Amino acid sequence: MTELSLTEVDLEEVLHRLTVYARNLITASTCRSGEEVVLPGGDSPQDLASAILLKFLDPQDPSVAWRERLGPPTTAGLVIFLRVVLERDFLNLLRSKRYRAALYPDSVEAILRLQLERDGYNAFTNLELARMLAVSVTEIENRKRRLKTRLKNLAAGHWTKGAKHD
Repeated sequence: MTELSLTEVDLEEVLHRLTVYARNLITASTCRSGEEVVLPGGDSPQDLASAILLKFLDPQDPSVAWRERLGPPTTAGLVIFLRVVLERDFLNLLRSKRYRAALYPDSVEAILRLQLERDGYNAFTNLELARMLAVSVTEIENRKRRLKTRLKNLAAGHWTKGAKHD
């Protein structure tokens, strides 16, 4: 097998375009579901894009390999190729047990119950909340982001559509 030449490829541009595409995938998923998509582990669009590019660049990882029939890689060609890989990985992530396990239906309520007890507001740190709920600090941060999104939607009236008012 011949060595792949990347002389015609601007890897920074590839990473930038993949990051923008990952952000668009997350936004589209959020619009479709009506709730903020929070990736497991707090992964960002750049994390997703970087992971795909690193898989491609890693000679030991055959999961993302350029096909010789595609000709020599160019920046545009590599972006197109890796966008397909990114989209498939993203959709697989959304279907994965890892993602579903990160969605706790009562996760936001648990934080609220701890923070807003009858005696008043408890200013727990993220570390303290993580210990009390037996989850990671990253998970607490993700839950707080979901809570913030829900509160914004509630304030904007997105959840009151169809509600009857007296």
